[in-house]
Amino acid sequence: MTSSAPRLFRRALAPAAALGTAALLLALPLTAQALPDTDQSPTPTPAAELSVAQDESIQDAINRAPAGATINIAAGPFTEDLRITKPITLRGTTGEHPTVISSRSKAKTIDITNTHDVTLKDLILLGTKNLPNNAISATGIDANGVNGLTLQNITVTEFAKNGIAITNRYLPTAGTVSGNISLTNVRADRNDWAGLAFYTLSSQGATDDINSVRFSGDNSFVGNQYDIQFGDENNTAKVSGPNGGPVALGSVLVGTFGQDEKAGILVNDTSAVTVKDAQLQRQSGSVTPITAADLLPGVSVEETATNPTVEPTAEPTPTPTPSTEPTVEPTPTPTPSTEPTVAPTPTPSATPSENPTTTPTPEPSTEPTVAPTPQPSATPTTVPTVAPSPAAPAPAGSTEDLLKLVEELGLDIAGTTASAVVPAGVTLSNLDPTAPLSVSVPWVGEDDFVDAYAYSTPTLLGTFPVTDGRAIVTGADLSGLAAGDHHIVFRGQTSQNVAVIAVAVAEVATPTAVPTDGSTPTTVPTEGTNPTEGTAPTAAPTTATPIASGPTLSETGANDPLRLAAAGGVLALLGAAAIGFVRRRRSQEAA
Repeated sequence: MTSSAPRLFRRALAPAAALGTAALLLALPLTAQALPDTDQSPTPTPAAELSVAQDESIQDAINRAPAGATINIAAGPFTEDLRITKPITLRGTTGEHPTVISSRSKAKTIDITNTHDVTLKDLILLGTKNLPNNAISATGIDANGVNGLTLQNITVTEFAKNGIAITNRYLPTAGTVSGNISLTNVRADRNDWAGLAFYTLSSQGATDDINSVRFSGDNSFVGNQYDIQFGDENNTAKVSGPNGGPVALGSVLVGTFGQDEKAGILVNDTSAVTVKDAQLQRQSGSVTPITAADLLPGVSVEETATNPTVEPTAEPTPTPTPSTEPTVEPTPTPTPSTEPTVAPTPTPSATPSENPTTTPTPEPSTEPTVAPTPQPSATPTTVPTVAPSPAAPAPAGSTEDLLKLVEELGLDIAGTTASAVVPAGVTLSNLDPTAPLSVSVPWVGEDDFVDAYAYSTPTLLGTFPVTDGRAIVTGADLSGLAAGDHHIVFRGQTSQNVAVIAVAVAEVATPTAVPTDGSTPTTVPTEGTNPTEGTAPTAAPTTATPIASGPTLSETGANDPLRLAAAGGVLALLGAAAIGFVRRRRSQEAA
């Protein structure tokens, strides 16, 4: 009887030991297969370069690209308005088949806002001011608050306002101030205002210096109202070159301004500008070297260092005083423009100020004493003659008050909304709050600017120009609006007229929290997701794909094999312990 119990105990545990060992052997390969490969990064790094074919959207590529990426654009025509708000490079093609981008709206072809380190290279931007049906595009490149802008091999032509406009900052509260600007082989001609304009005073009254502006290569600005404009009239800020010195234009080619054919380089503020080996294309089409007599106030000829004589002179004759003109031969130099036979655009009706010795007033207006607006209107005949005023209070304090005002004024919200024009792919009834809004609405009233507010609680979106009977909103920030229905209200700064459109902001999907214990994922709540005006959003929220820092065991499916392996291991250990116990017991009995 003594030996029968251990034998029975051993026989009972032997199957358990065998089952545990089998489970362990089965689980090991499954576990090895389920565990992630530690030699591979769990999160793939986005490609640093993207390509855009001729039938694809450049803006889509910009939206997808990570900060610092390069977007290579195919040859051929593109019709798009682009918005850039992150560090990026757009690179086109040159040669017989270049990359040409034409504007699709009346606003800005390339809008660069509140960012840094943006490069545009090998692009032609073509305006549409001479097309029928009033299809007028305003500005080619509009940079507002860009620290680090490189323009290389760029042509900007036929725009109704500026070819290239660089403004000190986007908003008075924006943290980025424009500076570190580099222009190489840039051509801006036949634009109705400035070929290249630097604005040190923003449309909302912020004043800043624009520092470290560099010109290199062969730059050409011909046939514009003002070929190059520095600063805003009577502003105390300035545009400076590297290390705070004068802006050196180098061997630039410019056209003339006024009846006395002065070089079209206008300095409105305290900027200092120099030229060296520069050329002047006169109204006759001839090109001559620029001398000091050709320059307006604020611009001077950079002195050229005298080279030592190769052959020493026997007589100790003093070196002759160098001429005020460079040593360039006065032979006319061929115009680098691709259209040498086209005469420069006739100077609009603007005339210099009444005192011929002072800086001309930069308005295509019949009132030479009125200060120019930092960014003129889209057409010379409707250029605002005053700068925008500070935004007035909102026309109503709440949505309820707004709807009463709409009823009192007899406003047609549905009709105005239907007449609004937005970029392709944008729907007013399903706006993405993370994307800046661009929209134009019909406008009645003698206004140069309108203030735009978003409701229910009135939020100022900004002050925007009126062009050709439409209020043009660009880059309006909707990120502060909750999901749901809203109204955008426009109020004329002069007429006090009011227009209203209805919009809806889509709900931004929130990331799903992925638990590591295998339980059901839950959605992380986000504050302020209720519709502001008491109605449900018109678009159902989209499902967000969780972004994890790396795969966990629950994500890779390794939980079940590991549990099986653990159970098998426990059973195997119990079986081995039982066998060992029985063997020791038998040894004791045999002794």
